[in-house]
Amino acid sequence: MDVLTPFGDASPDLIAARALQQRIDRKYLLSQRQLETVLAGLAADYRVARAGAVLAARYETIYFDTIDRRLFDDHRRGRLPRYKVRLRDH
Repeated sequence: MDVLTPFGDASPDLIAARALQQRIDRKYLLSQRQLETVLAGLAADYRVARAGAVLAARYETIYFDTIDRRLFDDHRRGRLPRYKVRLRDH
């Protein structure tokens, strides 16, 4: 993925320092051009954590839910505790 090439690698110390932080995921839909613009603006301040020698890990995920989408709605409403059922293939 060429858009990640300008990012430096995260050092082992940086990865260890971030290991215990609580993760927050946000997902956005962007065009390829929008993604390239956003990433270009972040390269000076952010680093990448490689998956082995791979710069960008690729995987496919299939999520399972009830007919009335209870698992998704629980997630959207912030219900705790909750769970998800998924298959992930590398």
